Amino acid sequence: MTSFVTRNFYVDYGLTSCPTKEEAVKLMKETQQALAKYGNLRLHKFASNCAEVMSAFHASDLASNLKDLDLECDSKPLQRSLGLSWDSIGTQPLTDETADEWKSWRDTIIPIETLRIPRTYVPYLSKPATKELHVLSDASEKAIAAVAYLRTTDSSGEPNIGFILGKAKVAPTSGHTIPRLELSAAVLAVEITQTIMDNLDLHIDTVKFYTDSKVVLCYISYETRRFFIYVANRVEKIRKFSSPSQWNYEPTNRNPADSGTRSVPAHEIHSSEWLLGPKQLLSSEQKNSEDIYQLIDPEEDGEIRATVNVAKTFSTPEHKGIGTDRFNRFSNWTSLVRAIAFLKGFSRLHGSKQASSMTSLDSFSNAEKFILISAQHEVYGDEIDCIKRQEQINKRSPIADPNPFLDEQGLLRVGGRIDKSDLDLREKKTIDRPWTPLYSDIISSTLPQQDKTSRSPFHRWSDSIRMILDRRSKTLISSIIHKFVTCRKLRGKTEYQIMSDLPEDRLEPSPPFTNVGIDTFGPWTIVSRKTRGGYANSKR
Repeated sequence: MTSFVTRNFYVDYGLTSCPTKEEAVKLMKETQQALAKYGNLRLHKFASNCAEVMSAFHASDLASNLKDLDLECDSKPLQRSLGLSWDSIGTQPLTDETADEWKSWRDTIIPIETLRIPRTYVPYLSKPATKELHVLSDASEKAIAAVAYLRTTDSSGEPNIGFILGKAKVAPTSGHTIPRLELSAAVLAVEITQTIMDNLDLHIDTVKFYTDSKVVLCYISYETRRFFIYVANRVEKIRKFSSPSQWNYEPTNRNPADSGTRSVPAHEIHSSEWLLGPKQLLSSEQKNSEDIYQLIDPEEDGEIRATVNVAKTFSTPEHKGIGTDRFNRFSNWTSLVRAIAFLKGFSRLHGSKQASSMTSLDSFSNAEKFILISAQHEVYGDEIDCIKRQEQINKRSPIADPNPFLDEQGLLRVGGRIDKSDLDLREKKTIDRPWTPLYSDIISSTLPQQDKTSRSPFHRWSDSIRMILDRRSKTLISSIIHKFVTCRKLRGKTEYQIMSDLPEDRLEPSPPFTNVGIDTFGPWTIVSRKTRGGYANSKR
């Protein structure tokens, strides 16, 4: 009863159907009593195509033109609800050509008066084993259409199909390609499916969609690239209510929605597939399409956006450098400095042809400072911020003891007690070079190869070592020597040959002189004479 009131009433008119006359009488009686008791509403003007149902109610509760009607003899009048009245407009007569065209069209639709569409979808709808909804769509240059059918199977597996809802729209006159129209038809199929699911009081086990356009199937399942707005909006609407796995391909000659996109004579509508449904649905075996449809050439499809490669560049303050992880592309210090000098000169000239001349001594010096500042800020960023704010550095910091400070160029240097000496600033206040494996590898690769005849690995390294002297230079130089094959050979320990095992005779306990050996290799002393400086031995 609640469902009848909430779902089968439009304004103050109710329309429903019941499997049996007993159920119809019971439903109307209960609804009439409930509305009178809880809503103070009178439910009346009953009309039915069953005489037994009409006789169950008082004559005053029947429709106005049925009160004095003899249900056994008189024919039942036509009932109108929510009817429309048309007024004639315009008095100008039609031309002969237009009048003939109008009469010809009017005569073709006369058979529609005898067209009958069964109200029941399928026989025994209340007792099927499965209920499936099949929706097909199609499009042409004239129209787009979609039609839905209910397919049921009984307990014995016998299938039945019934027409539920069909809808057709006139296609736009210009600006639309066939793939776009086919896509619009697929949207129409989704829309009528939503209408059916909202209003059909049946539990549908499966919903399947069909189209004869493989391009539309590709659009629905395509996820690699983006579409332009027209296709993107419609694909989004389709995928919001359905999934790509629900869509199947159906050839045009087997698609009843094709009837809605072309002219069909009125006298053939009752026997068309539009009302009877596709014959393939009557097959006892239904196969789902497992094909994966892909666009043949996405680059040439005008509905797909072109691929655009975007590079994102982050701008950082100069003192933070460019990241020392990029330095590992260089094998030695010289090539790194040369590359940084060229880039800084190139950035200043904005691609000028004179960029290649920016390799002077000053540019190399500035590049070295830039590299050191980048490394210092990456490793000692927190300590440098404390120095700028004139705050105390964390005692756990590795550079807290040397009393570091920033010079005029922004380089981090360590303090000392030799400020009054005549030494150069880089010797009195050495630059604190961050200790990183990358930095040490680049510096060590710069040192010249050691002369093979020299016993010290530092004879030709004095200038290079001055460049890297810092508080961990000893560790760096030791690692360099360890990797330098020539140095390892010169500093290696003297090796001693391992003696062979003693003979078996010398290992067995026995009386003296049991085994006697004679040295037969000499030298043998033959003559020994005393001389001024000692004894002289002559060999023979």
